[in-house]
Amino acid sequence: MQFSEQYATDGIRMHRGPFILRGDFNQELGDFNVPPASITTDMLTIGAAQQLVGSFVQSVAWTLPTSNAWIESPIQVTLTLSGAPMRIEFNVPLSCATKGHHLVWGVTLNGALIGQALGAIDAPEANFGMMAVGIYYYDPPGPGTGRLGLGLYGPSGSQILDGLPSTFYVTEQRR
Repeated sequence: MQFSEQYATDGIRMHRGPFILRGDFNQELGDFNVPPASITTDMLTIGAAQQLVGSFVQSVAWTLPTSNAWIESPIQVTLTLSGAPMRIEFNVPLSCATKGHHLVWGVTLNGALIGQALGAIDAPEANFGMMAVGIYYYDPPGPGTGRLGLGLYGPSGSQILDGLPSTFYVTEQRR
């Protein structure tokens, strides 16, 4: 944008009415800064800041078939992602089959644990139950498709209980 002499100023220029910037204003006008809180949530397009991209809400009765190996449970969603960071929220009723053992949970990508274990049951008695609840933030390596799920590690016979629905939500954090 070229300014003619009639627009030259050495002070603050006042403008009333709509002011529309077009083009690459960072190169043409220098840095453009807006005051804090001048863009509100209502001004954003729906899904611009965050978007739910996958959810699982279902009662599941499932038994861990193998001891002491990370196994992806049936609590999973297959997604196409933009590569933006994501928030994964889950709530799953579990039961550890063996007294004195641990049942550990974590988030899996295509069946493999990502990061580290996120929580565990330390069973003071056989078939001790508790809720696996968590929020996990994950920064994927880039856009693509994949399967996110809840993985378990512990004694065989441990279970996902069907007394309450298991939930697993994936939200892209776009801005």
